Amino acid sequence: MARQPVVCYRRHLNGESSNSVELVGRQAINLETVPSARMPMKLLLNVNVEGSFGPIPVVIHAEETVEGLVKAVIEIYVKEKRRPLLAKSDHRLFELHYSTFSLDSLKMEEKLMNLGNSRKFYLCRKKVVAAITCKKEAETIAESGFFMSKLLFLL
Repeated sequence: MARQPVVCYRRHLNGESSNSVELVGRQAINLETVPSARMPMKLLLNVNVEGSFGPIPVVIHAEETVEGLVKAVIEIYVKEKRRPLLAKSDHRLFELHYSTFSLDSLKMEEKLMNLGNSRKFYLCRKKVVAAITCKKEAETIAESGFFMSKLLFLL
């Protein structure tokens, strides 16, 4: 007895449909009607970590968020024992950029499929400005009277 082929239609990124033949045992199954047979789209991304040599390749679901990508990269970085070693492996201490020259970081809640065609990213530590030190500096300037003398000079 000959096997019967299954014809399923899969959508490509450009919107065209293509026919593909699948054989599952001796039974013909339409893969579009079986939800468990659909495979979610995955992306291969390369992430450079600040100070590290070479990118970290990560295969991740397209529906994942930037925060999930940062977690995965840090997990791989620590697992591979890359240099320089991270003092803390908390994903909230890092931010993801399109490149080393990009000043704006990506939003942590943004989905990876919405980031466009870029597949290379740069991971670095967040630049934390301590509010306490700024407050102390403002208080010392106010106490010294230097600020008032500058204002009087301008008048």
